[in-house]
Amino acid sequence: GVVAIQQLKKTIAMMRLSEEAVTEGLVAAAATMEKKPAMLGKLTFLSERAAPEAARKAELRSRFPNWGEDTVATLQQAMLENLYKEMCHPLPEGSPPPPGGDVLKLSDFDCTRLMNETQEAKKEAIRLAEEEAKEAKKKALLEEAIKNASMPDKGKGRA
Repeated sequence: GVVAIQQLKKTIAMMRLSEEAVTEGLVAAAATMEKKPAMLGKLTFLSERAAPEAARKAELRSRFPNWGEDTVATLQQAMLENLYKEMCHPLPEGSPPPPGGDVLKLSDFDCTRLMNETQEAKKEAIRLAEEEAKEAKKKALLEEAIKNASMPDKGKGRA
């Protein structure tokens, strides 16, 4: 995620790699992943954020053998949003969006939107879990009542 992107940027800078060298490396890496779209997707995701110009020149999005660029764009957007939502999930309600949106190339608006969506989903999951627990308790009480009603009275004498 964010740390991997930052480390890749730092490595490129520390090694003083030219954009051309990074582009060549991305092309070579992508060639080894043509039959591994999940890996190629991750390479594309990281590269577009750590070395966007080199990723563009390497034409990574066009290297998926069975997917068009629209499909790749949709999958990349889903990967981005899922990653950021995972970052939002552990935060308590009312927290600001987590840092790292800039590294992921998300706007402030999108960070806030994804944070709100995550918090709403957490609230809904809690509500559903509570509802299921209430239903389970009702069912258990009903089963117990039926069981008790169907058992003959023990130890009670009838007059």
